[in-house]
This record gives sequence, structure tokens and C-alpha cells, in this order.
Amino acid sequence: MALMTGQQYKDSIKDMKVNLYIFGEKVEDQLEHPITAPAIEAVALTYDLANDPDYQERITAKSHITGERVNYFTHLYQGPDDFAKRLDLMRDLARRHGMCAGARCVSGNIANGLDSVTFEMDKKLGTNYHERFRSYWERIQREDLSVGGYITDPKGDRSKRPGEQPNKDAYIRVVEEKKDGIVVRGAKVLISGASIAHEALVMPTRGLREDEKEYAVAFSVPTDTKGLTLLHQLPTPDFRRLTAGAKGMDFGNERYGVYNLCQIFFDDVFIPWERVFMCGESEFTGALVGRVSPTFRCVTSACKCGHRDLLLGGSAVIADYNGVGKAGHIREKLSEMSFESELSYGCLLGATQKGYVSGSGNFFPDPRKRGEISGKQGTLVLCTHGGGHVRWLSDEHAYGKRHGAPGFGPSHQ
Repeated sequence: MALMTGQQYKDSIKDMKVNLYIFGEKVEDQLEHPITAPAIEAVALTYDLANDPDYQERITAKSHITGERVNYFTHLYQGPDDFAKRLDLMRDLARRHGMCAGARCVSGNIANGLDSVTFEMDKKLGTNYHERFRSYWERIQREDLSVGGYITDPKGDRSKRPGEQPNKDAYIRVVEEKKDGIVVRGAKVLISGASIAHEALVMPTRGLREDEKEYAVAFSVPTDTKGLTLLHQLPTPDFRRLTAGAKGMDFGNERYGVYNLCQIFFDDVFIPWERVFMCGESEFTGALVGRVSPTFRCVTSACKCGHRDLLLGGSAVIADYNGVGKAGHIREKLSEMSFESELSYGCLLGATQKGYVSGSGNFFPDPRKRGEISGKQGTLVLCTHGGGHVRWLSDEHAYGKRHGAPGFGPSHQ
């Protein structure tokens, strides 16, 4: 199958019957809902850019699995140049939509880790997880699907391990093994893009001990599978989109500006064996988490560098409108924001150059070299325009368009 277009992605999401609730109401059409529609637009952009001759080289690659050109969100990293290309892509996309493509972002990093760890599991245990996973991921690449990455569990009492929890479902677990598959129960929380992805790729959130085998499970599942319930989290500013006077209201980044984030409940969900990539092999959970975590953090940090670029551009516009754009103390703060963004990105590139290739051929960055410097960005933004609040912008509004930027005026100060 050829690379999907943005419209084909939207049509495919519309056809899904996801059990999604927002403020207690079931969502029947995510393309029309004011909370989910903008996030869908951000993901659709990743499909349209892959079909843009002027951008295609930046967001596609030749797959070593299929031999065909695939979207970079489904590509498994083979070396430092591969990974650096992903970092560049994430930074640039953040500048373009000012939001998140989480329905595709996290899973590629989980897939890279699973491809590596299942290879080692099979080598040591004689299982066939690697063949299973490769078959699954080949389908994802050929059909150009969006896959949400499910990592974080509710965790319950943080002072206790999974096996010590009063509520055994505080971590997702296997409650039954059958001839044709397994049954899982529990929840995953803070999952980016969950409701607007075709599939979910699920992994343990931490390393596990021998007596915690029931929690050592990794699998895939279609997002509209029976037994899955998704609750969309809603930051307070987004609630305005649901109010009676929302039509015509200035939302800032109106097209893309809602972050899709869900809590997902697994109510005895059946997973066929061909979709199971780990089941009880607790000794390999530490390796999986240890490889996915730095990879994912590098990728999301690159995204944050793009967001900081937007904050820098937006802050400069606000300062100009307030008549202080050339003030020395303002310029100093803008320069510091730029410096810290580039320093952060430099740390990511350093982690890339010091990375390694696993026995399966998957590349991973060096976790010791990763850096993320973002704590002072919000403070610096507030200092450049004297208070108020910050809204995520898109490239159209802020980056590189300080003067006469569309969508900016006195009401935006």
C-alpha cells in the first residue's frame, strides 16, 4: 500500500468505533468534535508531508523490513544518522503545528526497543516473539498506520512495587492465558494521541522481578477493541471550545491547538497470541524500559526544542507589540532562550553520536549524554511581556514572522 494521505487517515479514523468519553459524554465522531478534531489535524499533517515532493525526504525512509518507502514514524532506527533525522523531523514538525503528533510518535520508540529485546528473548529462550513482532510491524509499515504508544501505568501507591499493590490492577497485567491468546486487565494513563490512533502498542512501565511475571506483558491491540474505554483528559483552556459562545472565539492555534491525551481502561481485553510480544519474561523488562526510555526522551526533547523555538518567536512578537522589543533586558532574555534551546538540541545530537547498535541491528542513543534544559523557558517568556499567559502557537503565527504576523494583534498581548 502507498503512503496514506491526510484525508485517508481522517477517513480511517472516522470509520473506527472508539469507546471514547469527554466530560462524561460519549464521542461519536472525533473528526467533528471540537476537542479531538484539532489533534487529528496535527497527525494528518504527518501524512500529507510524506506525500509532499518538497518534504518527502525529511519524513520518509526506505524500510529495511519491507524494502519500500515508509513514513519515518514507523521506521526502526539503524544508525546515528537515522536517529538524527528523526530528531530533526520532530523539531521541525513542532514548529509547524505547535502541538503534538503523539498518535504516531511514542510507538516508534517502543517498536525499536521491542524489535531489539524480542530478538534477544528468542535467542535465549527459544520463543518466537521476534518473528511475531516483525510480522506485526511490517503490517504497520505497509498500511501506514498510526500507533499509540502505551507506557505509563497508574502505579497506585508509589512506595510499593507492582506485586505489592492493594489494587492489583494498578499496573496492567495478564489475568488469564488461553489457547488462542491472553486476557489483560488494568489501565494506562497520560497516553498521547491514544484515541486518534489506529492501534495501541503496550509495554511495561518499569523493570519487574521474578514474582511479578503477570505484569511482564507487551502487546498490540486495535484502539476500537471491545473492553477498551478511553477518557480524554482536558486542560482547562480547552474547555472553552465546548462552551456556548465558542464559535468565533480566538483560540490562538485554532487548527492544531489541542493536545490529545487519554486514560485507557482495559476491562478483560482479549489479545490473540500473534499480537503478544512478551508474556511473563520479567527478566527482559529492565532491558526494554532501559532502551525505550532514553530513545523516547531524546525524541520528545527534540520536539520540545521546536516548541521553544515557537515560544521564542512568540515572545519576540509580544515584546514588539508592547514596544519593548529592542530593550536590552528583553533581548538578553530572548538570546538566553535561543542559547538554551540550541544547547538542549546539541545534547541530543551528542547522545546520538555516542549511541550503539544492538545485536538485532537497532540503534539506541547513549542515555548518559542526553540533556534537556527547559525549566526556565516559561519564566523567560513571562519576563519578556510582563505577565499574562502563554498559548502554544504554530509556525504560521510565530516562528520567523515577528512583524505583521497573521493572528497577532492587541488582543493577543
